[in-house]
Amino acid sequence: MTIVRYEKSPTAQKIGRKTKLDTTEEALLVDMLIGFGNSGFPMNKHDLRSVVDGISFGKGAGWTPECAEDWISLLAKLESEGYLSDPAAIINFDESGFMLGFEKEKGYAARGMKHVPSYPDGTTRYAVSTLFCGDAAGKMYKPLVLFDGIIT
Repeated sequence: MTIVRYEKSPTAQKIGRKTKLDTTEEALLVDMLIGFGNSGFPMNKHDLRSVVDGISFGKGAGWTPECAEDWISLLAKLESEGYLSDPAAIINFDESGFMLGFEKEKGYAARGMKHVPSYPDGTTRYAVSTLFCGDAAGKMYKPLVLFDGIIT
């Protein structure tokens, strides 16, 4: 089959596996990678893979038609009680943990950066927890980064 016929064929499929993320999710992931790199916490390939695996696992984790109906019923009840009237008041949090300095590897940051500041590498094994927050109106808040240690 020629390329021209392949392009015109209604049954033609792309070769290879389907991607785990759609184009919107990939764009958000790129923004997150650049943000982490610019803030001094470049992600390595292990961090990146765990984030992508977490996103793809969440997309299909036990979601059934019964779960969807229950979810819609719950939302309808909350709407009738007035809880969902203000999208800015509907907030979602997510916490992710990252090991810093686990291995000395290449980190991801914005293209063209000569120096990417980062936390100590080698065998220090510092852990960082990051809390992401956004509301239903589409506003994303600055992430909260928590380090290991004692607060004095």
